[in-house]
Amino acid sequence: MANFALRAGPVAALAKRLGGIDERRPLPAFASRSFRRWFLSHQPADGRPVLLWVDTFTDYFTPEVGRAAVRVLEAAGYTVRITPGPVCCGLTWISTGQLDGARRQLRRSLDALDHAIDAGTPVVGLEPSCTAVLRGDLTELLPDDPRARRVRAATRTLAKVIRSGGINFAGANNNMTNSYAFYLDINETNPATGLPWTKAGLNGAEFGVQEIA
Repeated sequence: MANFALRAGPVAALAKRLGGIDERRPLPAFASRSFRRWFLSHQPADGRPVLLWVDTFTDYFTPEVGRAAVRVLEAAGYTVRITPGPVCCGLTWISTGQLDGARRQLRRSLDALDHAIDAGTPVVGLEPSCTAVLRGDLTELLPDDPRARRVRAATRTLAKVIRSGGINFAGANNNMTNSYAFYLDINETNPATGLPWTKAGLNGAEFGVQEIA
């Protein structure tokens, strides 16, 4: 119903006007099943625990990204957990200068992360902007909250978590028949060599690599 309404001319135009969205830009479609709803019925794998930071876009618009991340993490030997309720990095408020609103959002998120951080569980971010907030803006906006520094230290990108635990997909490939795209930061290095990742290095780590120009 929401997607139908947002495709209707007058409703879409009003939503864009209220949201400050360029009228030429199409509105994103809600997924038929959110990531969190899928995760409730997911049987977790055994392994080392990580907490997946479920951002709003992944949850409601691209849950397939979250599902793929769970498969990759589980194949690498992790068991994936999420917070009981939604969390927000406050980026919408930060980018529009509403810093008090951002602080309120971040404090609620710190409350949601308390148990995981106390247990020493890494926090895995999928959305780059959210991950950047947790690793940077968070301590700047909440400098007097000791939990902010702990969350900053615990937050990892998906690639960093996989590498820090050692890439070990051998034997798991039979269950991973789909293709996966990896974004490698220019500063990312192969921990075995200390040098930047190469196509040959990824092939040696049980990945079949196809370069995309």
